[in-house]
Amino acid sequence: MAAAEPETVVSAEDQVLAGLEHGRLGQALAGLSPELRGALEATVLDGLTCAEAAVLLGVPKGTVKSRCHRARAALRAALAGQQAGPGTTAYHQEAWGTP
Repeated sequence: MAAAEPETVVSAEDQVLAGLEHGRLGQALAGLSPELRGALEATVLDGLTCAEAAVLLGVPKGTVKSRCHRARAALRAALAGQQAGPGTTAYHQEAWGTP
């Protein structure tokens, strides 16, 4: 008798990361500028502090904070199906950080 193959269990983290690549969030992330995406990936996915991300990205800590803020606003707009262009509420929120 052959030994049974061990069951492969996919971690919750791997499931989320796969969803990032292929789901709506992945598409929204791909639509961000490299600067915004890099700041968000460093702080959210890699778990770095803004200070650590600043060193990694070679920019001031305040720049990381503002890029993350703009990236989150753009992601909210994209996932809500809004276009964040000039003259839209989503653009105003993204550009000025207002609700």
